[in-house]
Amino acid sequence: YKSDGWVNWKSFLGTDWLNYTECSAAVQERGLLTTEEFYSWCKANPEERRALGIPYDPYTAYKSDGWVNWKSFLGTDWLNYTECSAAVQERGLLTTEEFYSWCKANPEERRALGIPYDPYTAYKSDGWV
Repeated sequence: YKSDGWVNWKSFLGTDWLNYTECSAAVQERGLLTTEEFYSWCKANPEERRALGIPYDPYTAYKSDGWVNWKSFLGTDWLNYTECSAAVQERGLLTTEEFYSWCKANPEERRALGIPYDPYTAYKSDGWV
């Protein structure tokens, strides 16, 4: 089919995706903050995902065209450990229970401030003791 209209597999299968920047923005507009949320949304909305041009596996789709990491893709870059610790302490949160209660009660503020819901995972190799 090379001389009869063949372009590539993406064109043939109808899987021309948004470019990395557009895709990342579209995902962030949907409020997807974790890989689990992203894949759950993909599974629950396959037709919408394809119509929007969002690949199921963005790492593979963009690995040589803009991919940095999931945090960058989802727009969830967090404060560094020292800044995050200071921000949490400024809010007077003294226990694990208080921290998680505040996180659940203030998800938008937490994300806007750059405070991860799971600081152990976010900082396990960068400041967490």
